[in-house]
Amino acid sequence: MKHRAFEEEREWRLVLRLHSAASPRVRHRAGHSMLVPYIPVAVGTNARPLPVRNIVIGPTPHSDLETEAVKGLCRQCGIRADVQKSGIPYRAL
Repeated sequence: MKHRAFEEEREWRLVLRLHSAASPRVRHRAGHSMLVPYIPVAVGTNARPLPVRNIVIGPTPHSDLETEAVKGLCRQCGIRADVQKSGIPYRAL
């Protein structure tokens, strides 16, 4: 699903095949220009959080706000991770 050049990110993705986007499990959220369907998936609990150690915030026009938001989410989920900004500058197209 991803090019090998991104292998060091050690990112993972879940893929789920549905017979219909109208499934009761499918939720929707507002996107930039359309609704985005998604299925909520529990990937950890406060009692047993994922063993995340480090989170790097990618380039964004509001990196300070994004960093604080991710730190807040980590606190909410009981994840103790070092949150830092990427060294790559944001460039709007």
